[in-house]
Order: sequence, then structure tokens, then C-alpha cells
Amino acid sequence: MLLLLDIGNTTIKYRIYKEDKCVDSGLITKIELAKRAEEEKEFKAVSTIFFADVRGGFSSFLSQTFPKAKQVSLQSNDLKYPFINAYQTPETLGSDRKALVAAAYFVYPRTHCLVIDAGSCITYDYIDDSGVYHGGAISPGIAMRYRALHQQTGKLPDLTPSITNTFVGQSTDSAIHGGIFQGVLGEILHQISYYQQNYENLHIVLTGGDWHWLFKNIKKPIFAEPNFLLDGMFALWQYNKNS
Repeated sequence: MLLLLDIGNTTIKYRIYKEDKCVDSGLITKIELAKRAEEEKEFKAVSTIFFADVRGGFSSFLSQTFPKAKQVSLQSNDLKYPFINAYQTPETLGSDRKALVAAAYFVYPRTHCLVIDAGSCITYDYIDDSGVYHGGAISPGIAMRYRALHQQTGKLPDLTPSITNTFVGQSTDSAIHGGIFQGVLGEILHQISYYQQNYENLHIVLTGGDWHWLFKNIKKPIFAEPNFLLDGMFALWQYNKNS
């Protein structure tokens, strides 16, 4: 059994595969993962764990929870990728971004594809219809913008993120909510417009933890793929297993 883990800053997404077929998936906490590893047949049968860990340090927990399972990190230098990497500093390219590009390569072959990952950071990654990855952009995510306003100023409050269509905030709270949400939305629409003007038949994928905040407000042909990183990880695993 193969266990895929997308270990984010706040949530863990998982999938279990038996003979290349997904038999279980969902969201899980660290405590729940340990409990299910002790009690449930599918988790007990896990022989390999392929995991993405944005913060680092999760490997020791996995060794304790699944002592007999082989661990493979998405950050491993031994992994092979199917696309041509034209990034000028490939050694600095995050493994999660590479997995998203791999997903675009496999799921939407021979297509100009822009992958927008709205997570802790918002990343934009572009791969062309020849399978060449060109790079993209990185900016602060929604929660990071809220924290920055509170921590880097003397008086602005620490607010819980909120969706709003307000442009003219009539209180400090509403001004912050509107400024952040409309700022993020405007940034994403500007990025999309650039790529659409330069590449015909562009396929746009929106993923990441904050995708649901943004999807209904983007009036563009865009595909929501909440588990696109896991899609890329499984495709990448298959590619390396068969190569």
C-alpha cells in the first residue's frame, strides 16, 4: 500500500493506493493519522510513504508511526521529472511547485498551463505545450497578508480572514478585509490576463488551501483542482517507478 501525504501548514491531505487504485483519501490531523495507523487495516498495510512537507520535521513522526514503511520525500534529489526545467536557479525551486508542474504535464499534456496555488504563499507556475517549464511568480498568501499588517504595524488589529466584495471600507476592519481580498483577487486576475494575452488556449488550474475563497470570484475560464498536488505526486511516483 502506498500512502501519499500533502503536509501543509494547517492541514494534512492523504491518499492510500492499493495496486495503483485509490482506496481512501481525505483530510487528517497528526493525532488521527497516528491513531488510524494503529487501528485500521489500510493504514497498517502501508509499505511506502511518499510525502510533501512544507515545514519540514515530519519524517521522524512518520518513522515512529510507520516503523516498517519506506519513506520518500518529495524533496528527494533522486526523483526524476518528466518536463524540461528552464528555471534559471533549479536548485531553489520548491519541490511542491515541481510536483504541481508535473501534475500539469501529466493531466493536461501538450497544453499551455498556468497553475495557481493559493496557499501560505500564492504561486504561479507556467508550463508550455512542449513540456517546458518556464517559471512563474511568488507572492504572500491571504493569511500571511493579515499577519503582516498586524505584526508590522503598531495598531492594526489581528483579524480572521474574511471574504468581502467591499472596495470602500468604512471601518478599519472592513478596510483590511477589502484591501487584502480585493488585492489578492486583482493580482490573480492580472496574472491570468498576462498569460492569456501571450499564450493561446491557456489552461488555468486553481489549487491550494484558499482556492474556495477565490474560485467563485474569478470570472475567467478556470478549473478548481483542490488536490492537484496529490495528483502530481501520484503521477510523479508512477513515472519514477516505471523509469
